[in-house]
Amino acid sequence: TDVGTIRALQTPFYIASINRAKQAQAEYAKYLVSQEFTEKGWQVSPNPTDGEVVLYYNLKRKATINIDIFNEISQIVTNYQLPDIQSGKLTIDVSSWQGGAYNVSLRSGSLREVKRLMVVH
Repeated sequence: TDVGTIRALQTPFYIASINRAKQAQAEYAKYLVSQEFTEKGWQVSPNPTDGEVVLYYNLKRKATINIDIFNEISQIVTNYQLPDIQSGKLTIDVSSWQGGAYNVSLRSGSLREVKRLMVVH
């Protein structure tokens, strides 16, 4: 048997295995989110923004929420710890921030989810 033929036959299987693993990982991430958050989950709005941004969060039970916001080079711009909270909103003034992309990380228990925030001027 030609080695090149065997490699060619294995490649689609390998790619399919990787795709299934990625899909399973994405499904598990959705499961973790559904365990912590209600259907409304959490949102960053308005996005993009040039002044204030509001983070809305809605957990299934009371917990401590940690929010970290990072700039494009992974430096923490600001962070918040909201103890023993279930739902609400946090308003952040970003008018003095440099325009660009930011990552908003929300942690609660073992869950960590990141959303992108765009600041425009």
